[in-house]
Amino acid sequence: MKQFPKLKEYSDDELIMIIYDEKEHWQKEAIVYAKKLLLSRGVTDEYSKERIKEIRKEIAILWKQELKERETESYSIIDLVFMTLFWPKYILWDWYLKKNGYYRMRNQRLIAIGVGFLIYFVPTVYSISTYDEYEKERIAEINRQAEQDSIAISKIDWSGQYVFVDSSIHNSEKAQWTIDLIKEQGNHKGTLIIKDKNGSTNISCIGLIKDDLMEFYPDTTYDLIDGTKISYYDRLFTFGRDSLKIYTKWGKLNPYYSEKRKIEEYFKIKNSM
Repeated sequence: MKQFPKLKEYSDDELIMIIYDEKEHWQKEAIVYAKKLLLSRGVTDEYSKERIKEIRKEIAILWKQELKERETESYSIIDLVFMTLFWPKYILWDWYLKKNGYYRMRNQRLIAIGVGFLIYFVPTVYSISTYDEYEKERIAEINRQAEQDSIAISKIDWSGQYVFVDSSIHNSEKAQWTIDLIKEQGNHKGTLIIKDKNGSTNISCIGLIKDDLMEFYPDTTYDLIDGTKISYYDRLFTFGRDSLKIYTKWGKLNPYYSEKRKIEEYFKIKNSM
């Protein structure tokens, strides 16, 4: 007969459980060997059958106690904090808690994930819901300022086509900027075209007059080729007059690293109207 030396170290109750309740976990030879060991110890089949009933009752009582303890078992404060902060990760596991009797831990887990969800999404939803309102206010502000373009301070008509070639040493591609500007019904509007070897970008602009200067803002949100993002509230650049030349004070679209104005920063008037 095949020998199972380790079984000799098992108690009588453990061998009885192997024979009656744990058959699926053992080889048939091991079960036969367990029976032989019990007989060698003077344990009869009749005693084994009665004893397994008592063992089952004892296990059932212990299991009830275990379930009772599991009902009140809880996570530590640190675990709950991490679960709240990193809630997406905890959604993927620990769904067995209720099934295994961990009712308190299951409720704590759901609350922590719910709080984490709210902490993450409430600001996001609020930001999205208020963004459009903010943009509407900004457009209204630009329009209010644009209305002043028909008053006395806007006697200068900036209509015309202006060209600027970025000859900065920092730009070996010599990007060309062209803006076609026209004044209609008291408002200056134009299209700025930025062209380089990678293509061109068209930006519709609104020109606002401020003390003999012309400030330019985009009429919507744009993503430029270089990754720059501009929107209604970004002042792109400002036109000024220096004798008969048009110079630029750079804003968001600044092609230079130096703030000092150079002669290359002058726009050339092509078709002044």
